[in-house]
Amino acid sequence: MYRQFLVREEDTHFQRILWRDSPNEPLKKYESTRLTFGEASAPNLSTRCLKKLAEDEGHNFPAAKIALLKDFYIDDLVTGANSIESAIEIREQ
Repeated sequence: MYRQFLVREEDTHFQRILWRDSPNEPLKKYESTRLTFGEASAPNLSTRCLKKLAEDEGHNFPAAKIALLKDFYIDDLVTGANSIESAIEIREQ
């Protein structure tokens, strides 16, 4: 899930990786443009993004809004429905 979230360009330097193949080579700089799995902040940031999405777009997707706001545990959706049709609606939204 984490790789689905883009990091703002002005914040990519916080995810900078320095690399070189040997001590004789100059350092190369890489900056990740996606949320990085394994970072301590990744679960909080991804969950916060889902909540913001529900707040901003929930009026268009009411079933998904409820699931996004109440049924996520870290990066797992734990939800249910009273019918197959309702479950399919949540998935589609």
